[in-house]
Amino acid sequence: MNKFIWSLRREVWESRAIWMAPAICASIMILSTLAGVLKTGNMQIDADLLSKLSTELTPEKARGLTIVALISMGVPFLVTGLFTQFFYALDSMYAERRDRSVLFWRSLPVSDTTTVLAKVLVAAIVIPLAAAVAMLGTELVLFAIGSFRVPAALSILGTMWSPTIWAGWIAAALFLVVASGLWFLPAIGWYLLVSAWAPRSPFVFAVAIPCAMMFAEKIIFGTKVIGHAVTSLYAGFPAHVLAHGGHAMSVQLDEQHLDVPASALDIVRPLQFLATPELWLYVLLGAAMIAGAIWLRRYRETAA
Repeated sequence: MNKFIWSLRREVWESRAIWMAPAICASIMILSTLAGVLKTGNMQIDADLLSKLSTELTPEKARGLTIVALISMGVPFLVTGLFTQFFYALDSMYAERRDRSVLFWRSLPVSDTTTVLAKVLVAAIVIPLAAAVAMLGTELVLFAIGSFRVPAALSILGTMWSPTIWAGWIAAALFLVVASGLWFLPAIGWYLLVSAWAPRSPFVFAVAIPCAMMFAEKIIFGTKVIGHAVTSLYAGFPAHVLAHGGHAMSVQLDEQHLDVPASALDIVRPLQFLATPELWLYVLLGAAMIAGAIWLRRYRETAA
């Protein structure tokens, strides 16, 4: 356990992109918001519109607007986390072979299994967790900016700082971190496998091999099974982990119906997600690829 923790620390210390990528995303969102505030000045709302919003924006609708805002601000961090995960896993073992530092690490009393599993944990959990922390911090800052621009008469001002909403959103974000780590395990395993094997340019091999397989399948069999599997891996995550099947949610101020969850926890469905057969198929497939990456790290020569 001690060796695993130190291997995990080494990965975090050496991979600055784990925290730099979400930090850059957060900076862009905060600075662009501040620039918009400075450019437009104080918010001007028509008196009739303000009166309408004050009467029709019920507490339920205000909670819905707050939750939708939290979800919308979280999307850029999800995309950032996926890109960071992709480049980290692809370079994690190839870089060791390229600069031959793998020979030094092999001389230490740390097994290849421990080293690779530490990389898996960083890619599957640490990177999404760093993105989630940056997301929550950014949302707090943006809500603080918004508090100075939302008229006090609107009930949304109170829900923006509701402890219940924030507690539910934090719990939902932590679940999404774990859920994404399990769901995208085949992708992580594939990136690590290519990183441990590729003689050069792992990015090219990671993208070219699946594309070549899809092209060959289309030419020979006239089917799109591989392409559908790759698409389902990424498009299927929101459909399986989120309520509403991952469809967009909306708020209608002039209607009684509100197509948003009443609580931030209502956006996820953990029991249904854990009961999804595809999830455990992905976990087994990812585990097989990770085992292959461990074997390759043990016997693969240094990169060209």
